[in-house]
Amino acid sequence: MASSRLVPRSPDSSVNSESVSVLAETSSPVSMIDREGEPLALLSKQIADKNQELCSCSPTQCWRNSGTLIPCSRNDNSSRTTLNTATCQSPEPRAKGVVSSLGMDIEFDFRARGAPVGGHIKNDLLEKSRVVYHAEGEGNFHQLLASRDQKLLSELELSSNPKEYHFLSQVANELLPCLCPATWPEWEGPPKQGVESLCQHLGYTSDQYKTGRTKLFIRFPDKTEDLYQQEKHDLATIISAKWKMYVNRKKYQQLRWASTVFATNWKRLQVQRYVAKYKKAVFVVRKFIIGFMNRSKPKCEENIYFLDFVRVNYLMKLSRSLPSSLVAYDEKWPGTRSQAMMEADQHLKAMYRLHRTGKFMRKLTKEDRTQYTLKLAASDLFRGKKETYPASVARPYLNTHLSREDMCLKETHFDVKVPSPGKLKFSQRVVKYDRHGYKARTRAVIITDRNCFFLDTSNFKVKEQFPLSDISTISVSSLSDGVVVIGLPTEGPNARGDLIIKTEQVIELVTKLALFGGKWDTGVKVVSTGTIVHHMPKHKTGTITFQKGDFEFAGKGKTGNMEVISPTLSSPSPSR
Repeated sequence: MASSRLVPRSPDSSVNSESVSVLAETSSPVSMIDREGEPLALLSKQIADKNQELCSCSPTQCWRNSGTLIPCSRNDNSSRTTLNTATCQSPEPRAKGVVSSLGMDIEFDFRARGAPVGGHIKNDLLEKSRVVYHAEGEGNFHQLLASRDQKLLSELELSSNPKEYHFLSQVANELLPCLCPATWPEWEGPPKQGVESLCQHLGYTSDQYKTGRTKLFIRFPDKTEDLYQQEKHDLATIISAKWKMYVNRKKYQQLRWASTVFATNWKRLQVQRYVAKYKKAVFVVRKFIIGFMNRSKPKCEENIYFLDFVRVNYLMKLSRSLPSSLVAYDEKWPGTRSQAMMEADQHLKAMYRLHRTGKFMRKLTKEDRTQYTLKLAASDLFRGKKETYPASVARPYLNTHLSREDMCLKETHFDVKVPSPGKLKFSQRVVKYDRHGYKARTRAVIITDRNCFFLDTSNFKVKEQFPLSDISTISVSSLSDGVVVIGLPTEGPNARGDLIIKTEQVIELVTKLALFGGKWDTGVKVVSTGTIVHHMPKHKTGTITFQKGDFEFAGKGKTGNMEVISPTLSSPSPSR
């Protein structure tokens, strides 16, 4: 009995200095029977009618002194303490109150109208000597036996039969009388016979009651009906509360079971996903390591995953960093360091260049296309070769550089005397040097799609003309001068020798002569040796020397040859 929650003690005991008190706690409800053996409902009604009697009612004593549980001549007034407080703390249909006494705390359950319906013993200090020993004729039993909580008794491995315990078996018949000895404490036979035995022992005659299969019928139930009418509302409330509790508890258990199942399966699913992901990651990493070790080999089973990843990664990187323009295209191209993608990178680079070029060209007008065609031709001819090329890149190429007065003379004289010269491509004032003596003469040059005309600037009279197809070579120096030597036939009926001119638009003039004369591939020569030999009829030749100096000069020198001095350009801007 060391695990007892409440151990009643004999009423005539007193606490002395030699006794040792122990604390017994309980949270299970207990049944209450008054000292006259009446039901708890009658006692509760008395407590509600007279609150004064709450301090001396037997339910409080029965939890402290076992002798007052049943009618007994001994210890009827055994309680040596009084109740200090009794409070109802809530207006709910069933509220709770706390009753405190010396060494004992009791928690009562009250209805809304103040009627007690049950209670719990919170703490009780008992004498240790009363727990382990009792005097002759006295009783001492475990309160759990009165609760009849079979589940709790089963968990504590206790029996509900008091005769199986030493203390209770000595005074069981005296302290715990029953309604019928034949049915106490347990009835082994059919329930119907047990009910009949109980009725016969209580003094009911055979004409006062009848038993059915599941019910007992009493002939004069006036007293029973009165009690039923008094308690039916409470019974209905209790039944309703119990039913709601059962329904809600069942729903709660279903929801709890469902949540447990869901949580278990969800955790299992998460673990399965993690394991699958981990296995896949291990497989991929292993494949990549093997592929990296065999990356230099041809495509095979060992490196196929790695090479595919390299290709995809290269294409994704290339798609995010493609050049947006053709300016500095080679420098802006992302490229790759993978040997497996070198060839593909070169092909894609060329394809994308064509794509950007085509896209750019489709947006251009006809005039813009002509400009870019000439600019590209000039770039191929002079880029990195002629000092004046960088300065000419930003200047647009025009069909004419003549003034308004020169254009009026052209329309009134040249266009009238030469009815079909061709489509105008270039016109500008230039300086023409004689083949003998190198005398400078101002001329207006007009280049069409078929012919080249040199006109007198005073009246725009044609002084010299030749078809563009007669041009054999076009020679310029690599310095900053504007001297151009146009190679013409020196034999035959149209033999006249090379033509020497000087112009400010040397890049534009040479580009158009080469492009429209069909000499763009091999006809243009950029001389960097400092000397150009020009040819004259009858196999005569002349020499033009080029050099740098502090001033600009072009004419006959002391040696009889033509000398050209050009100043040095200050830090020319890089060409594009």
